[in-house]
Amino acid sequence: MIFGRNTVLAYLEGLLAEEEGQPESAEVNKIFLHEGPGTDQRLSRIKQLAKHLRIPLVLVDRRKVDMLAGAGKSHQGIVASLSPVKVLSQTELLDLVDSDLERIREIGGSTDGYTVLVLDGIEDPRNLGAIIRCGEVMGARAVVVPERRAAGINETVAKTSAGAAFHIPIARVTNLVRIIEALKERGLWAMGLTPAARESIYRIDLKRPVILVVGSEGKGMGRLVEEKCDLLASIPVIGKTQSLNASVAAGIGLYEIVRQNSD
Repeated sequence: MIFGRNTVLAYLEGLLAEEEGQPESAEVNKIFLHEGPGTDQRLSRIKQLAKHLRIPLVLVDRRKVDMLAGAGKSHQGIVASLSPVKVLSQTELLDLVDSDLERIREIGGSTDGYTVLVLDGIEDPRNLGAIIRCGEVMGARAVVVPERRAAGINETVAKTSAGAAFHIPIARVTNLVRIIEALKERGLWAMGLTPAARESIYRIDLKRPVILVVGSEGKGMGRLVEEKCDLLASIPVIGKTQSLNASVAAGIGLYEIVRQNSD
């Protein structure tokens, strides 16, 4: 956490400079703001930069800011939460995938089993950390999360991932539909996990490059995201509980991709 108007403003100005090739800093997950009577030009500039840099800015009460900054700290009504992990942009992610696929083809290798994990609506940081851990263990090339309606890449995520968040590229994008479309244009097939799917994941041919899409436990994938999937797969259940924890489902999906491509 960083706090205070001058500190947060200076950090955002630094992030803006990075767009012009300056050294990298940790990404800002979210800005928490309590607008008291002391509104000034610094706050106006912070709001402007947050919008330009697509950083969520949340209006909260004074107690929330006090809690985030810590007892006795002079925060001037503003706290920014920094990510402990370098997060890629959509362009950086696509550049990474392009480079990977080109290298594989140059050596005459197969792209079967190449996996990008796309997460739609995973808001619990512990769940997100567990999924990132599964992805890294099972060899996924990258994890993609949306800017909105998703947990930030914070210390809880990094800790729950058992350090995996530092070893697998994580990208945050504004629109999951567009990133799925862009990956499909590069030859990947999108498979969404949903209990409503008629086809079992064990009956689907996954000897191909795959975008594995996992939705939240409560709502699943968004409608538009699901419509972009080439394949929909369910995980068979035997007991009375009809759905799995999202991180468990992701682990099963990733393992099945590895299993089919390990022959």
